[in-house]
Amino acid sequence: MAHPKSTDPHLCGGTDEGYYKNTSGIINSDDIVLFDVSSVLPDPGAEEDERKRSIGYLGFFAVNAGEGTFVYKVTGSGTHPSRYDSCGIEWALIKENGMPALAALTKELELCRDNGHYTFTHGLPQDYGGMIDIKYADGEKIKISSNQNPVITREAAFEIERLFDRFLRAEKADLPDPYAMSAIRFEEKKEDGGMIRAELISDQSGKCSVRRTVRSADGETLESERCIPAKVLENIKAAVKRCGMLAWSHLPKYELPWKENKKLTFVFGGSEVTVRSDRVLPEYVRGEFFAVEAELTIKN
Repeated sequence: MAHPKSTDPHLCGGTDEGYYKNTSGIINSDDIVLFDVSSVLPDPGAEEDERKRSIGYLGFFAVNAGEGTFVYKVTGSGTHPSRYDSCGIEWALIKENGMPALAALTKELELCRDNGHYTFTHGLPQDYGGMIDIKYADGEKIKISSNQNPVITREAAFEIERLFDRFLRAEKADLPDPYAMSAIRFEEKKEDGGMIRAELISDQSGKCSVRRTVRSADGETLESERCIPAKVLENIKAAVKRCGMLAWSHLPKYELPWKENKKLTFVFGGSEVTVRSDRVLPEYVRGEFFAVEAELTIKN
């Protein structure tokens, strides 16, 4: 294993290189609990079909969700989905436990090769390159990252895509239709005892309003209400559908300490779905939670 190299962190173009702690080139477990692989792809080969040649980035995410699996697939023509309008996000909450198939494919593709290796080149735009982050129930992990170069081959990426495409066609768990929601509630409890509550409601005529209550640490309470365009609620519904937010209620909690205590509750007639900000999620969709929060609590 190579010795880590580093440069002045403020030196543009300098590269830090080394190995993450507690990583090994041998993985004994088959019990994957998190599969998170994303990468810009190497240049295409001449033998690839037109569709494959058009793909420059692929991202895959899978995590246990009760007895099933929550999966994301991101496809981009450039080097990262946040930078290209042509990217596509597909997701599904499937009844199948997809982790055994992912564990077998991880071994077949030898994704643990060079496990632990990282490189970081200072001065590059954020989120180029790629990352492999695979976690096992017994604590083993595969973690590889580079902010400049691909971390998987094109062949490996398309093998993973084939499996995820099968997941996306598998039997889905039942979820409410986001366009049927009639209200949204937000709540944040602060460490100092303060609190924020907000509720977006719509009446039968389609008019929407947001009621907000803010309580400071010393107990002072402020209440406000404002009307908002009906389009705001429709945009939220579209965003919730696009990122699969209603499925987040089935996801495990993030393993590290999470300071925020925030939740969104979506109301559907006589039923509700609550999602929390501390769930295990890919970073490219986590911001959707805070976008909804902003509509209820920040914007005028």
